[in-house]
Amino acid sequence: MTVNAPLRPATAGWSEPVFGGHRADGTAQAATRVLRLGRVVVPLRWPRSLAAWALIVSVIATAVMVGEPGKIRDTTWNDTYRYVTAIERDLGKSDAQARAIALDYYCTDLARTTGNAATKAGIRSGCITQWTAAGGLPPNKPRFNLIFDSRPGYPLLAAPFVAGFGLNRGLAVLSVLLTLLAGWGVVLLIRLAGGGTLAALAGMVALYTLPTWFWLNQFLTEAPTLVCTIAVLIGAVLMLRGRTRLGLIVSTIAYVCGFVVRYSTFSVQAGCMALTIGLLAWWSREWRNRRAVLLAAYSAGLLIVLTLLPMAFGWPGFKDSLEDTFTNHYTEPTPPNLYGKWLALNKHFWLATAKNYLHDPLVPALLVLGAVLLWRYRRDFGAIVGAAALTGLASAAAHPLTSQLDRLYYQVYLLGICGLPILADLILRQTGVLEPARGGRAAPGAPSDGANGSKDSGAKDDGTRARRKADPDAAGSFVRST
Repeated sequence: MTVNAPLRPATAGWSEPVFGGHRADGTAQAATRVLRLGRVVVPLRWPRSLAAWALIVSVIATAVMVGEPGKIRDTTWNDTYRYVTAIERDLGKSDAQARAIALDYYCTDLARTTGNAATKAGIRSGCITQWTAAGGLPPNKPRFNLIFDSRPGYPLLAAPFVAGFGLNRGLAVLSVLLTLLAGWGVVLLIRLAGGGTLAALAGMVALYTLPTWFWLNQFLTEAPTLVCTIAVLIGAVLMLRGRTRLGLIVSTIAYVCGFVVRYSTFSVQAGCMALTIGLLAWWSREWRNRRAVLLAAYSAGLLIVLTLLPMAFGWPGFKDSLEDTFTNHYTEPTPPNLYGKWLALNKHFWLATAKNYLHDPLVPALLVLGAVLLWRYRRDFGAIVGAAALTGLASAAAHPLTSQLDRLYYQVYLLGICGLPILADLILRQTGVLEPARGGRAAPGAPSDGANGSKDSGAKDDGTRARRKADPDAAGSFVRST
C-alpha cells in the first residue's frame, strides 16, 4: 500500500486533482505558454506535483515571516521570559546570568512593542532596573516557576538554535522551521486521510491564514505543541488504515515529544481520543473492529501513563492550575469551594465568548463549516480531528480566561484546517474536472463490467458514478473497510 492510498475503498474516496499538463481523462490541455527572452524560449507551466505547490506556499510563508517579523510577533510574553531563562540555563549559564539575559530580552522587546524612537531606550532601562531590583519578572513565586520547569521540551529544542544564531535570531529560526513543519504535516495528514492534492494544499493555506498562523510564530510552546498534535493525528490515521506498527511509532514519538513540551495538553489529548473512539464504537457498529479498538486502548493506556508520570515527577496538576488562577499566581490565599468557583467562572466565560463571537462570527462560522463537512463527507477522519478539537475546548475550560481563549483552544482550528479543504474536491467533482478516484477499478471479489459484458451493468455504473460525482460517498468509512 502506498503512502498516498485513500483510507476508504478506491471508488469512494477523495480524488487527486491534476494541476497541469493533462486533464484527468488523459486529453491534452491548451498549448503551453512561453516566455521569450531574445532567442531564449522559457516554457511557463504550472507545477504538477503537490510537493512543488507546497514548496511555493512555504517560500511565500517564509518570506512573510522573515520580511515582516514585527507584524507577526507583536506581543511581549511573560512566558517567553521564563523559557529564555530555561534556555540560557541549558546553555550553561548560572541562574542569575540566565535571569539577567532573559530580563534584558523581555525589556528590549517591551520597548520595541510599546515605545517609539524617542522612548525605547528609557522604557528598556526602566524595565531592567525595576525588575532586577525585584529579583525577576513577576509572578516570581516558586510554585509558578515550577509550571515552566515542568516543560523542558521547548527550551531544550531551542537551545541549539540560540547557541548557533543568537537569542532572538535563534528563536526566530526555530519559529520558522516549526511553522513550515506544521504546514507540511497538514499536507501529509490530509493526503493520508484520502484528500486530493488541491485539498492538501488548501489545508496548508488554511493553517497559514487562520489564527494558528499567529500562534505558530510566537516564541512559545504553541508551535511545537501543534506540530506534535498533527503528528498524533497522522499516527491515528495510520493505525486505522491498518499500518499499525508505523502508526504506533509515529504516535508514540509525538506523545513523548508533546509530553516534555506541555504534558497536560497531551494527557488530555489521549483522553479525548479514547473517549471519542469509545463513543463512536458505542454509537455505530462500524467502529467495533480491531483497529478502532486498538487505537482506543492505546489512547486509554497513554492517558493513564501521562497522568501518573507528572504525579511521580511532582509536576503541577489540575488543582494547582486552579489555585494559580484564583490566587493571582499563588500570591493570595486559596479561596473556599475552589471547584465551585471554577464552574461559575466557566459559565460566565462561555457566555462572554458566545457574545464576542456574535460580533465577529467569521472564524467560528468557518470552523462550524469545517466540522459539518468532516461529519458529512469524512466522518472517520472527522472523529480523529474532533478529538484534537475537544482537547482545545477542554484546555479552555480548565483555564476559563477570555483574554487567553484564542491561545488556549487553538487546536479547535484544526476543524477548519482539515474540514474546509473538502470544498476543494467537492468543487472539482461538481465541475467535472475530476472523475471519481480509480472509478473503473472493481471492488475486491466483484466482477468487472468486462467480465459479464452487460450493457445494463454499465448503465447502472454510470448512474452510480454520477451520484458519486455529486456526493463523494457521505457514508463511506475507512473503518468499515477494516
